[in-house]
Amino acid sequence: MAKWRKSTRSAGQNACVELRSTAEGFQIRDSKLDERSPVFDLTGSDLAGLLRMTKS
Repeated sequence: MAKWRKSTRSAGQNACVELRSTAEGFQIRDSKLDERSPVFDLTGSDLAGLLRMTKS
């Protein structure tokens, strides 16, 4: 499985979401919680919709 990636806009802070790709799509988690964070599985279209919503 791919490594977790943090947004470059987080500027080294630990206050954002992390993303990684999977065979089925993507997973996101809260970077503040690290391994304790719930992990959400998203399809490609789910992720695209989430990104569109965050840009609004």
